[in-house]
Amino acid sequence: MPMPSNTAKADISIERVFDVQCQPLVPDQIVDCVSTGRLPTTADLDSVAARMWREGAADRSAFSWGQLSPTATDRIVALRSAVLALQGSGMR
Repeated sequence: MPMPSNTAKADISIERVFDVQCQPLVPDQIVDCVSTGRLPTTADLDSVAARMWREGAADRSAFSWGQLSPTATDRIVALRSAVLALQGSGMR
């Protein structure tokens, strides 16, 4: 049985090793809505609200957002916060 060569080139590039997706500090949806004046979609609101809720407490799981009922106070507060972040208060 032949022994593997120690000089064989590894099939791992540095790009693959460091292929980690990092979330930007400010979600893209907020940047897009604020910079263009576009109204947020339902998906924008849900995505930003889920992130705000998840990052609001260190012990929250990313999966538990989907387990909140539509009328849960935490969900409503997060969605209202997302609306403010995406659209502003309208007070000028």
